[in-house]
This record gives sequence, C-alpha cells and structure tokens, in this order.
Amino acid sequence: MQISFLNFNRNSQSGPNSFGNRLAQKFEDNGHLVSTSPSRLNLIFIEYAGELPAGSKNILRLDGIWTRQDQLHHNMRIKQLYHTCEAVVWQSEYDKKLITSLWGQPKRGVVIHNGAAQNYSVVSSQIWDFRNDTDQMFICSANWHRQKRLLENIEFFQKNKLSDESRLLVLGHLSEAPRCNLEGVYFGGSISHELCLQCYRIADWMLHLAWRDHCPNVVVEALSQGCPVICTDSGGTKEIVKSNGIILQDVNDSSVNALSFDYDAPPSMPITKITLSKKFDVNLIPTIEHSYQAYYNLCDSL
Repeated sequence: MQISFLNFNRNSQSGPNSFGNRLAQKFEDNGHLVSTSPSRLNLIFIEYAGELPAGSKNILRLDGIWTRQDQLHHNMRIKQLYHTCEAVVWQSEYDKKLITSLWGQPKRGVVIHNGAAQNYSVVSSQIWDFRNDTDQMFICSANWHRQKRLLENIEFFQKNKLSDESRLLVLGHLSEAPRCNLEGVYFGGSISHELCLQCYRIADWMLHLAWRDHCPNVVVEALSQGCPVICTDSGGTKEIVKSNGIILQDVNDSSVNALSFDYDAPPSMPITKITLSKKFDVNLIPTIEHSYQAYYNLCDSL
C-alpha cells in the first residue's frame, strides 16, 4: 500500500506530528510506502490547501475544530473536506459528539484514539538523580496556553503534595512563569521527545487538568511509560485514561454542543485535596499497534 500523509511534518514534535511519526513508522515497518506528496490514497491531518488528485481516496484526521468566535472562519476548508472525504477519523468520542452536533454526519466516520509504543525508556543517571532527591514527583507537559490549565495543575500539586520535598516538573514551551506559589515547581522547558519519555517514566503522577482536550499525546505517552494520569472528565482525555489514573469532575460541560466557545477561557475549576494511592498499575492503554491496525483497516476498505 502507498499512503500519503498530508499537512504532516516529520521534523515537528507537535501533538499531531508526533503521533503522525509513530503511525508513519508503523506503516513503513509493515512494508507500506509513506509519502508526503498527494497520491491515490491520502491521510490529511486537519486540513490541506493543495490540490488532491482526481479519483483519489481521502481520509481526514481531526481532533477539534475552531470554536472561538473570532476564529470560526478557519473552519471553512476543514468543513469542506469533512463532507467530501471518503472517511473522517475523530480522535475521541468527545470530538465526534461535538463535530457531528455542528456539521452532521460525514460520508463515513470512525473514532481512533492515538496510541504510543509501550516500550519503557532507559532513564539517564541525571534524571534518576533528580527523582531520587524527592519523595514524590508530579509532571505536566504541554505547549502551554490557557486551555491546558497550568495554574490549576500547580494548585493541585500544592494541595496534594506529600511534603515540602515533593516536586512538580513542568515541561513544554511557556512564555513566562505563572504568578502563583511556585514552591517545589521546576520548569524544564521544551526538551527532546526521548527526554520527555524518561521524565514520564520516573514520575509518580502526570497532571493534565486541561479543559475539553481531545486525545492528548502527552497523556498517551505518559501512560506508555507506566505513569498514571490525573485528568478531568471534560473532553476526550478521560477516554484514554479510564482506570489508569484519577478522573476529577470538572464544571458543568453541558454546552459541549455550543457553536462557539472560547477554549482559552476555561471555567474556574475547584481544586481540593484528594487521596492519592501510592501504587497504581497502568494497563490497557491505547498502543500504536492498535492505532495502526485501525488506520490500516480503514484505508484497506476504501
């Protein structure tokens, strides 16, 4: 099979591209040819501005769509592809519910969660030293903007840490440190994908209190390293965490079908102290093998 990944950058570590790299590698490992130029079979990541070959079979892979009032015009090309492609892949049941409530049903649609390889990373001595200096380690990771709720992650850490020796490691691009109590909070910035996996491997908990997130790759990758996740019940994150962590009740999310909501203006979320078990067995996580097989089956059926 020859398949083209469109609007895909193999040199990027963004969420869609990091998953795309894993998926492309799986296709290649199974003897298929992966290209980034349009062909007879195309997997489109979110949108594509170029011309698609006549008679080609096209699959649109979506997470969310633009929902902020001043950004709705960005949906025009996505919506056109949504109704003309042979199939649509939603990353979560949450995304399917939201998008179909606004745009109706596509020709064909399927939910395929993101997956990751379940191979534990070899942790460097430097990172082990960082872990051994603390009695409890939390981690959170994102390209930080308000939807990801860094302030709430920090507040949760401050209220639920074991002692003053506990740490929260914050990974990912951040324009400036938040103005709040930062005792025990360390900022690692943007680091390589391999180092991220090592940090997930040695953490006791990942915090991901984002509002209406889709199927975050950082959560899938943390689970792949045996790190349980604390998330909210809004959005699609809970669909991949399931019993592999703690799912907190968010504020009323009944407006999920609303045509316009500002994802960068999440409602206030009450943070309380909860009981954290010291041991947590992570299992039944979405793997890249499962994701690949679902994508392959869809491609093969067109």
